[in-house]
Amino acid sequence: MRNAQENPRENPHIDTISHADGQLCRNDYRPPVTNPIQLIQATNPTQPQAAAPASATTQVKPPTTLEAIDTYLLYKADGGAAEGYLKVRARKLRFFAGQHPEMPTDPKTLCTYLRQFNTGNVCTRQDVWKALTDFYKYVSFEYLISNPMLPPQVPKPHFKKKPGKRLSQEQAKRFVEGLETDLEWAIATCYFGLRFRGIEAQRQLLGDVKADYIIVSEGKERSEELPLLPVFRAKLLAVENGRCPHDPLFGLASSTLAYHMEQVGSRVGLGITPRILRNTAAALWYYYGGDKASNRMLLRHSTEDMTDHYSNEFLEELRIKDERHNPMLNLMRELGLASPYQNTSSAQQP
Repeated sequence: MRNAQENPRENPHIDTISHADGQLCRNDYRPPVTNPIQLIQATNPTQPQAAAPASATTQVKPPTTLEAIDTYLLYKADGGAAEGYLKVRARKLRFFAGQHPEMPTDPKTLCTYLRQFNTGNVCTRQDVWKALTDFYKYVSFEYLISNPMLPPQVPKPHFKKKPGKRLSQEQAKRFVEGLETDLEWAIATCYFGLRFRGIEAQRQLLGDVKADYIIVSEGKERSEELPLLPVFRAKLLAVENGRCPHDPLFGLASSTLAYHMEQVGSRVGLGITPRILRNTAAALWYYYGGDKASNRMLLRHSTEDMTDHYSNEFLEELRIKDERHNPMLNLMRELGLASPYQNTSSAQQP
């Protein structure tokens, strides 16, 4: 055996540690094995180790509901979730923690909790179900507990959502005619022309307005890009007022931006909100001949069902299309039993 003072640099395969007296020794030293079972395991690493006695195992206490929620929200924030999304999710889950301080794992308990929410309201039972499903998916992985939200244990609530409020084509025309100031045009461009969500216009940065596209700063999930037409770019830059690229486009709270749209609506006798303008853009896209795939991309919807929900047509719009495309009526026209179709709309019909 070589001297313990051996220079470790001469043999890089020897790892050493230093004692207080300056002596060097191998750090892989192990005390002698006296237990026969340990000796077998040391000589044969593939041999399975004997199970530890029950007294040696420690039970990890599961976290409280509120502790798990805080960890979950931090995880979502680190993943890039938008601030508005986190606030809504935190409100739903903390209300749940108020009724269940200790995290329930019984599906029946969760079903009973969901029944207290009114199914007639869009943002109640189904949205709470989605929040709990995502929360328990994270908790089951993080804390190694059973997931009680897995189907079919807690079924997803199904009910027909009410169509989103929007304007007809004539009402939308009145709204555009009522725009007066550069600020009103810029806000309407965001909510109507570019289909921004309510909070997105407040977060929009001036430097994200590019030559032919715009970056939606902190969208619903992450930053997203949209095409930017020249006429809309000019409307947005009209409110620049010498600000720097890293400054907000408006520098106003979302409630103030919504108030300006309400003022425009009051001048033309309409109730206007950012949500109504976004829904109107979704529906009128089809009125002017647009396709479903492009509409979904511009709205940044995750599913086609969501796009369909916000772009349902008014009865009058369906009547106009039925008058043009109805098979029986067209056969009657060919037989001279009905007057020919006359396109009375100046817009292109899809």
